[in-house]
Amino acid sequence: MSSFIKKLTRKKYVDFKNVTDTKLARCLSTLDLTALGIGSTLGAGIYVVAGQVAKETAGPSVAISFLIAAVASVLAGSLCYAEFGARVPKTGSAYVYSYVTVGEFIAFIIGWNLILEYVIVILAVGVKESSTFNNIFTGVNLLVVTYIIICGMFKADIHNWQISPSEIPNSTTEGEGGFMPFGFSGMMSGAATCFYAFVGFDCIATTGEEVKNPQKAIPISIVLSLLFCFLAYFGISAVITLMCPYYLLDSNAPLPLVFSRVGWGVAKYIISVGAICGLSTSLLGAMFPLPRVLYAMATDGIIFRFLCIVNERFKTPLIATFISGVFAGVMAMLFDLKELVDMMSIGTLLAYTLVGVCVLLLRYTYQLKTH
Repeated sequence: MSSFIKKLTRKKYVDFKNVTDTKLARCLSTLDLTALGIGSTLGAGIYVVAGQVAKETAGPSVAISFLIAAVASVLAGSLCYAEFGARVPKTGSAYVYSYVTVGEFIAFIIGWNLILEYVIVILAVGVKESSTFNNIFTGVNLLVVTYIIICGMFKADIHNWQISPSEIPNSTTEGEGGFMPFGFSGMMSGAATCFYAFVGFDCIATTGEEVKNPQKAIPISIVLSLLFCFLAYFGISAVITLMCPYYLLDSNAPLPLVFSRVGWGVAKYIISVGAICGLSTSLLGAMFPLPRVLYAMATDGIIFRFLCIVNERFKTPLIATFISGVFAGVMAMLFDLKELVDMMSIGTLLAYTLVGVCVLLLRYTYQLKTH
């Protein structure tokens, strides 16, 4: 029994003298990583989430909800991932971090949770080619977001943040007007919903062996991607609630309705282009980490070793990429959206929690060794 427990808790040894050695191609820059983080986080949801939360939960205070959610995301996970990405620049994200500090059994569990999280393929032809595709589409998405914010400011009306209760058709379901029509609790409830809008930056941490300078690039790109995503969400939420009373927003497609209401019907076509680009980058960002988690687990012998075979031409885990694509398709066919979202939520929660614990353990162990 003692031997069995030791095997479950044995830790991965990382030789920091050779930590940069890898079979994968180190070709990603800080810009590539930042674009990957923005693309996977700032998906098509930016065109829906702000309006939905504004109408149903927070009203105009949705902008503050996004601020609270961004701060919570930074404190909950991003800084921990940034620190670990600099200390242990290896492929595998939370799986590798937990294996180094906690042990094999927990790493095995968190590895499979990450697989569930990332199941929502250009990916096979090379990481640089995938990154170029992501950079272009993310750039288009950010241009559309900038267009919405700038054009929307010309039609902004501060009165929409100061609506009196008498102007609201149904105050029992549509709040009491003002900046916080649903009160402080509504704003905080909106922040809880908005938190999931910032999920996705952790895909940066799975690229540890494909980055030119991981110790610097990973932490910088995580912080930059969250900053840009916050500015985009904050800007969109502020503009749409200034352009239109919150209770008139369409929960399913708020932006086209808002611009049609002010006579700019052409904007809906531009918004559609941005939504397609956002959906493409978020799908790529969701699928990008999965083969790398499988590669890391296979390298350690926790799952089948053939999954860690790297293609000589493309320098990518080709077999793991194709299998993860098939696995994602089967999961999407078998389960409905709610169950898949629950899987993602469970995987994200456990990964964030474990990475935070591992950072504390790593710091404590390091202090013991230095003293």
